[in-house]
Amino acid sequence: MREVKMDILAKLRLPIATKKEVNGALYYLKLAGLNSEIWVKSADRPESCVGEGVDILVLEEAAKIRKIVWEQYLRPTLADRQGWALFTTTPEG
Repeated sequence: MREVKMDILAKLRLPIATKKEVNGALYYLKLAGLNSEIWVKSADRPESCVGEGVDILVLEEAAKIRKIVWEQYLRPTLADRQGWALFTTTPEG
């Protein structure tokens, strides 16, 4: 989220309506004037990934995410809005 925050705030200068942090770590942004939200969640607790449908899902270190997390928790969030996913990763096994 650190890189996303830098791009949105510093480079793109997009207006932020709401932001939420826990222990100084940003996990939510809502852009002002746009119907856009950015959430950061961890697959370490897959139940936290259950929720409303999403348009775009970015998976960082996708090779480290367990198959069941993708199949049961993440992929279904894309179905109702016909969203897509971007997988970024380093080789793992």
